[in-house]
Amino acid sequence: MKAKRLLALALAVMLMLTAFAGCGKKDAEKEEKKEPVSQSEEKTDEKKEDTNVPAKETGITSKESFVNTMSKLLDLSLYMDLSESYNGSYDSFYYRMKYENQKDYDLDKKVRFADGSEITLPVKVAELSSKGWNFAYDSSAGEELKSGYETASIDFKNSSGKQFESYVYNHTSITTTLDNCEVSGIIVNQYGTINPNEKIDTAIGFTVCGTITENSTLEDIIARLGNPTSVSCYVHRDDTGAFKYSKVNIEYMQDSASSNWLKFTLSGDKGYITEMSYSADVR
Repeated sequence: MKAKRLLALALAVMLMLTAFAGCGKKDAEKEEKKEPVSQSEEKTDEKKEDTNVPAKETGITSKESFVNTMSKLLDLSLYMDLSESYNGSYDSFYYRMKYENQKDYDLDKKVRFADGSEITLPVKVAELSSKGWNFAYDSSAGEELKSGYETASIDFKNSSGKQFESYVYNHTSITTTLDNCEVSGIIVNQYGTINPNEKIDTAIGFTVCGTITENSTLEDIIARLGNPTSVSCYVHRDDTGAFKYSKVNIEYMQDSASSNWLKFTLSGDKGYITEMSYSADVR
């Protein structure tokens, strides 16, 4: 009798162990079948990224970034720092080559336009007409300039409506119409003067000094012409002091005794040329 009770007890223990083992196996299977928890779900208490943060300013937006950029392209020890800061709408930074380091530049005064025409400054107004460039405004046709180097700002356009601005001189001894005068300098705008990030419809492409075009960069200009006579920057800000845009001017004087010079204005924060100015001495 006692043996039967012992056998029954042993069987009961075996059944209990089997049941527990089965439960453990099922629990393990459930654990394996759980969906993986994403990293974002595991870290729900972490701060989410703010997508409304404005983009960081790039390029030349201050004197520090201006100097850093120029230091990579020029030896600033050759220049005088003539910078001035204003509390108004913009900051001005200006570096001019020291007198003992100044040199003459070989400026050929030739401009080749994207329409195929080419001029050499100074150029007679009549010659411009033969190359397809006429007064942009009819009122200019009858305009007169007095003798003694009187000058006027006159716009010219081609048949496609592309334009450039010019400085017309009368270097004769008599008063005469613009047709008999000479263009001593031109300004070719690529972007607006009020909004330098807006390409203008009348912009025309150009090539000067053989390889510099409207698509050239600051690096391209310096690589072609070397250290400039001067380089300056204007950083424009709104009434709150927030950055709006910046302009960089890089200028080459043929020699200190003449008015032969070539100047490029670039967007400091974007990098492209907004304006090219070329002047030739007519005296």
